[in-house]
Amino acid sequence: MRASRRGSISRCPWFERDRGPELAAGVARELVLYLRRDGDAAQISPFLRHRDHVQPAVHRVQDHLAQHLDATFTLRDLAGVAGLSPRGLTRAFTTATGITPFAYQRQLRLERARTLLSATDLTVEAVALRCGFRDARQLRRVVAGAFGAPPSQLRAPLPPAV
Repeated sequence: MRASRRGSISRCPWFERDRGPELAAGVARELVLYLRRDGDAAQISPFLRHRDHVQPAVHRVQDHLAQHLDATFTLRDLAGVAGLSPRGLTRAFTTATGITPFAYQRQLRLERARTLLSATDLTVEAVALRCGFRDARQLRRVVAGAFGAPPSQLRAPLPPAV
């Protein structure tokens, strides 16, 4: 099986049409490679963790949230992306993923913040803004609650001087 030149199998409409959404989703998951993970990191990224369903409306919302981590959305905004009512989106999203759209958004933001903190020298304020948090104080509170450590402890150690 080869993906088209224009995109991956998960974004290849003919593959999904010909082989079915379950197989397309399974192949896409199998093709994901992690370049490196530390021992404390989850083995599946939050960007993939709740993607093992075949609900196109929910996938559209997940893609939209992942592409706009720094934006603020209402449930009505996200429902418009899905083409559903707010209540219908909440029901479909929770049924497909087991969590609400805003819990999913929070997981994505936290993972992005962890990545930026460990891989860049951006200030906590800059990381907060890039990840959609109001300010550094909110980021510190959310990171401490989720990881049990302040953002400073998520920073990668500096390499030894040569």
